[in-house]
This record gives sequence, C-alpha cells and structure tokens, in this order.
Amino acid sequence: MWLNGLITGNLALNTMRQILNRLELLIPDEAMRVSYQGWKLMAPTKAVESKRYLDEVDRYVFVDLVVSKSADALWVTDWLIPILSSKSSKTLICAILHTIYCKHFGHTLAGAVNTFRYILEGTMKQLTLKIWDFPKDSGSTHAHGIHCKEATFPRNFIQLIDDGFSIGLSDLTNVLLDASGTAVYQYTLKLKTSTLPSARVVRSFLCTLIPILEKHQVPPLESVAICTPFFYTRL
Repeated sequence: MWLNGLITGNLALNTMRQILNRLELLIPDEAMRVSYQGWKLMAPTKAVESKRYLDEVDRYVFVDLVVSKSADALWVTDWLIPILSSKSSKTLICAILHTIYCKHFGHTLAGAVNTFRYILEGTMKQLTLKIWDFPKDSGSTHAHGIHCKEATFPRNFIQLIDDGFSIGLSDLTNVLLDASGTAVYQYTLKLKTSTLPSARVVRSFLCTLIPILEKHQVPPLESVAICTPFFYTRL
C-alpha cells in the first residue's frame, strides 16, 4: 500500500497514529475501508520496529498495542519486552507500566498483572535508579525540587514503586528497590562533592518515597539502608 512510507518514515508514532485514524474517516467506500482497517492493524507494529529510539511521546501507540495484545503472553515476552529493553527510554517504560496499572484497577485490561510483571522483569536493569538520574543544583531544582523537569525519572521511579506494590508484585518491586539502593551507593562513592545531585531534589524524593514505603509496610532492605547516609548528606 502507498501508505507504507508513512509508517516507516520519520514521523513521531503518535502523529502517525492520529493521521491514520483521520484517514479512516475520509474513506467513503465500505470495501476499501475494511481493507484499510486490516492494514492499519499491522501499521503500529511495523512503525515501532522501524524506529531507532522510542520515548514517552510514543506511549499512546504502545497503549493501543498493549490493550489489543496483552492477553498474548508470547507477544509480551517475545516482541514487546525486546523492543522496550533495546530502544526505549525509561520514561516510556514507566508510562506504559503506569497505564497498565490504571487499566488493571479499572478492569479494562486482560492479563494486566502478568503483563506488568513481564515488563518489569525484562527492563529491570533500565529501571534501576542511578545517582545520575538526580539533577545537579540549578535554578529549576531550587524552584521546583522533585517536580522539576530534570527530575522526571526519580518521580517516575516513585510512581513505579507505588504501582508495583499496589498491583501485588511486592517481591519484584523489592528487587527493584534493592538494586537501586545498591546502585546509588556504589556510584556515589565515585563522585566528587561538586557533582552530587541537588539537595532539594533528594529531600523531595525522600519525603515522597518514604510515606509510600510505609503505606505498603515495606521492610528495610540492606541496600536502601546503605544509601540512606548519602541521602541525608544532601538534606
């Protein structure tokens, strides 16, 4: 079809999605519309595979795919997770996981818990919090703390921890917490004082995360305990 160039070009996935939906409304012939709909079902998969890098702006295309295919465990493990782990940003993965969480409690997604589990397991390395995920001091961090644009992933991480415990995946969420505590501590030892992250952001991060851990009655993990002295040096 002549539209194949549209899905393998440089258009953002969400822009492509909007164009394809609008085009369908313009097709007057019923037989042609049915043919187009069949082709459009395959378009998101081809478009995703053609991209070198995927970010949060692409989340709506992934939401459509997850809603239509998440009941298929093989699709999740053999197609979705390799895509997310090889060329997707952390913010995109977090956005997809949060959408799955919301749809689970809205009873609008079959197999939501298993899909959440598979994705979290398959992208654990990417989602592990690192010291460089926290921004350095700047006018933005002083003004907004954890809500500054530069602290997007620490905010996403807190939401992910809350979602993971709430959806019933406590063991796996504890693994992520443990890995993150260890990573923060290990890399902090290599940093100079001038490169440590913003104290305001760290303070906001802790003040938001700790109540969530208390809400879910999370026992203290060794790695989280290890990184605590560092965090308090930034308060």
